Amino acid sequence: MKIIENGKEIVLTPIPELLNCSQEVYKNYFCDTEGGRIWSVRSGRFLVSNPNHKGYCYISCKVGGKGRSYGVHVLVYSSYSGMKQSDWRTMGLEINHIQENSKHINEISNLELITHKQQFQDKHDPYIRAKMGTSRRLNVENARYILKSWIDYDGEKRSVFVWEMVERFGVGYQSIIDLLEGRSYKNLEGIV
Repeated sequence: MKIIENGKEIVLTPIPELLNCSQEVYKNYFCDTEGGRIWSVRSGRFLVSNPNHKGYCYISCKVGGKGRSYGVHVLVYSSYSGMKQSDWRTMGLEINHIQENSKHINEISNLELITHKQQFQDKHDPYIRAKMGTSRRLNVENARYILKSWIDYDGEKRSVFVWEMVERFGVGYQSIIDLLEGRSYKNLEGIV
């Protein structure tokens, strides 16, 4: 399928990943792999996708009147490769965003299939050590300090605060998230 956008011809390709749902869904959505966008036949436009708190973009495809969420990077790679996510997962592969801090850029030129082990090498993501965590753990005083700092924090983005705490205390990103969301140090909730 082809469309014209701003005088430029764009080739839209089918998305095998959507065959998991039904033939109806498969025929209603196409992909611009070069632009990393999903086209809705029903609305005649590209779907808007905004990054979530981890930076990944998702869209909702209607299946029998209900929306189902899909990662845009998964749909783009599926359309490009002609495979479903289950196919490359059985080969032990995952999608990696090539450019640094670019999980919201889903153009095929920014996506590659690599092994899980390769994803955790510094050359693929220089921030991987912070995301994976370290052998260090927060102690009670540091956890209390972070919680008090979070209460007093006047910045707009939680992720900025979390990265500041990761750098300051040398722990993993998820450790700070778990603390802020009450999954760790639950005994501090009333004390702070």
